[in-house]
Amino acid sequence: MGWVTLTLRKKELKRSHADYQMRELQISREERQMARDYHYQQTVLTNDKNQQLNDIKEQYNDQKSDIREKMDAIREAVAEANNNQAATSSNSSTSSGSSSSSSSSSTSSSSSSSSKVSTADYTDSSGKTLTDYQNELSELLQTQEADTNSEKSYWEDEMAMIEEEANDEETALEQEKTQIEAQMESISNEIEAVSSAISTEIKSSTIQLA
Repeated sequence: MGWVTLTLRKKELKRSHADYQMRELQISREERQMARDYHYQQTVLTNDKNQQLNDIKEQYNDQKSDIREKMDAIREAVAEANNNQAATSSNSSTSSGSSSSSSSSSTSSSSSSSSKVSTADYTDSSGKTLTDYQNELSELLQTQEADTNSEKSYWEDEMAMIEEEANDEETALEQEKTQIEAQMESISNEIEAVSSAISTEIKSSTIQLA
């Protein structure tokens, strides 16, 4: 193979080497862009997750507040009823007269105790007792926990999916970069060999001319 042909081959090899270098630089840029995109996706998903969890929390907080207000209303109604009953009993005892004061007071006290309103028995306008609302509150707390865990699980799956996609892309780029580095090393070795062959050919031609 003449030195002219070898020179052309060397130029071709250098162009290929330069192309591989350009691709290697492009891969580095793609990796940096991929890292930025992944960080952005993480941020968006985290914000969306927090927003959804806050919405769930606010929704259940409103419902819990409504139930607790109804429970407080029952307690207040029972307390008011017992206070009114105690006041009525006291007035009745005072007007009964001193002669029958002792026996009347005992009877009134027994009657008051037996007719005292209990929070367990009191029903509101909806026909519900304090126990009913306590059960509702307990069920609501369990439902909130289940919904919260379900929402968290959904966003964890979403985060895992984008992480897997990013890892796959990164692995593909790293594999391509490894292949390019091997190709560049092979080309460099061939360039060195061709350069040596050119030098030998030139020296041989010079000797023949001499």
